[in-house]
Amino acid sequence: MWTSSAQPRGFGEARPKPVTEQSRSIATPRWLSRNCGERAEALGSTEPEHCVFPACENRHVDPSTPQKSWRPAWRRLTKAAGFPGFRFHDLRHQAITEMTEAGASDRTIMAVAGHLDRAMMEHYSHVRMAAKRDVLQKLESGLMEIPMAESVTDRKPNRS
Repeated sequence: MWTSSAQPRGFGEARPKPVTEQSRSIATPRWLSRNCGERAEALGSTEPEHCVFPACENRHVDPSTPQKSWRPAWRRLTKAAGFPGFRFHDLRHQAITEMTEAGASDRTIMAVAGHLDRAMMEHYSHVRMAAKRDVLQKLESGLMEIPMAESVTDRKPNRS
């Protein structure tokens, strides 16, 4: 379901139906809000119960029925672009990995991705080798100085 309500900084809201069939709101970037809103208006599917990706049979759009599949169109597109076998879902993994590497908090990533638990977020987040090398190089060069905890022998006895 789609609403283009006035959100801070031009964000819209998508209300997809997850496996639990409960509605949830997710933030979307301005360009997506604008494009989906324009598309919804052009298709006449602007009601809250209408689907973001409506069914289309024989050029007839039914906004109250979700699209069953767009896999054939995606496969033709990726093959023509020289990326056969590239899955649309791979973009989700990429986005979550980039948010992780950029230092976004787990809570923020989970909210953006719509994850209900940390295990699901970790399933989608893949720290790339370049990021691992970068952090190790920083550690080696002293950029990540971590204050050492005082040892047990350095502590002064409590005199209370």
